[in-house]
Amino acid sequence: MEILVLEDNKVNMKVVDLMLRRLGHHPSFSSDGNGGRRTYMDLRPEVMFMDIQKPVMDGIQYAREIQSRENGFACDIIGLSARVLKDTRNEAKSFGFNEYLFEPVYAPSLKKRSRKPTLGC
Repeated sequence: MEILVLEDNKVNMKVVDLMLRRLGHHPSFSSDGNGGRRTYMDLRPEVMFMDIQKPVMDGIQYAREIQSRENGFACDIIGLSARVLKDTRNEAKSFGFNEYLFEPVYAPSLKKRSRKPTLGC
């Protein structure tokens, strides 16, 4: 399964990388929205873990762009953020994210979301 991680924080990037590799995945990474767009188009991942607040193009804008493509490839987009307010998960879904994980990310949550995509891509 192809997994793309869009994360600008190097520590968070390393943690997610190590967790996904322990689960048997070999994720690809990008640190900003423009690089992520190119990698997404080349890779066609089944799952994307995306920091909601990213430089160049924020995760909200990018998730909406991916989900709105009429003939584009669709994938599960899992939002990542340290923002832990009660309504954040519902807001993320309204922005185009399929799921939402709080940072720091915990292995059981990452394992559950890195399995078979819910969209059937």
